[in-house]
Amino acid sequence: MNDFFRKGNERDLEIEDLYQVLPSDSSELLGQQLAEVWGKQVEQSESYSIKFYGTVSKGSGTNDKARTRTTKMKSPSLGKAIASIFFQKYMLIGMLVFIEHCFIG
Repeated sequence: MNDFFRKGNERDLEIEDLYQVLPSDSSELLGQQLAEVWGKQVEQSESYSIKFYGTVSKGSGTNDKARTRTTKMKSPSLGKAIASIFFQKYMLIGMLVFIEHCFIG
């Protein structure tokens, strides 16, 4: 990494100077994962907004009314979507760094 900063200090960096991205970190893959998680959150927020409880009969008549209850709409969260993609990976790395810092170094 120091070599990378040294090159940048000496001259303008070129595209060839940049490191290759791991396939698991490509923007296409990560964008697809984020779109999938975001879509699930949007679906959940829409299904959470209105719940149906069926029909209610009044007396002996046939006057049936559909009874509904609306609840406060749950907004999708971009932060939660990003955290659900990256949390496990970076939590494990963070725990290993913490253990190394506290017990080894």
